[in-house]
Amino acid sequence: LDILYIFLISSFFQQKKHTENNTVENNQNLSFIYHRRIQGFDLYGEEDLHHTDSPYERLLIFFREYAIEKNINWTYFLHAGENHNYIENNSNLFLAILLDTKRIGHGLRIIGSQSLIELVKSKGICVECCPISNQLLDYTTNLSFHPALYYINNNIDVSISSDDPNLYGYDSLAYDFTSIVNAWNLDLVQLK
Repeated sequence: LDILYIFLISSFFQQKKHTENNTVENNQNLSFIYHRRIQGFDLYGEEDLHHTDSPYERLLIFFREYAIEKNINWTYFLHAGENHNYIENNSNLFLAILLDTKRIGHGLRIIGSQSLIELVKSKGICVECCPISNQLLDYTTNLSFHPALYYINNNIDVSISSDDPNLYGYDSLAYDFTSIVNAWNLDLVQLK
């Protein structure tokens, strides 16, 4: 088997509330230089610690417009809506949608806003659900009430992911799928 390309998603972790834009800009520049191998960019951070993507908004919009202008296939895959507060931190979700993200990592707080639900649904954005991680981090106390079940039942695309398997000591999606099949009473059509 010959592998001609390795596709990566470049990412940046917000370590401080006001991390310099230079770090994000350098990461984005490298991503554009190697755009045939790097397929997108992710920005993630602890939203409950008031990390928002707003300090990077202008830069992220600039790079999105630059990619369109240069006809570079470029996508954002942004973590957003993984927090305990339904109101304060929706800005990351709205920015992700504004940037035409194809996937939203976690997206737990989409359910708190009808306008977000409609935007995600109309744009065909996939929500990456990490059920075991969300329960371990206390974003949902009972998987039976996880927002992703609502998303599935309302025709929003959902993918099941493991989030940080090395941190949790497992390397398979089997645990996540077993937990949601049991908690959500899914049939084969819904699983597909």
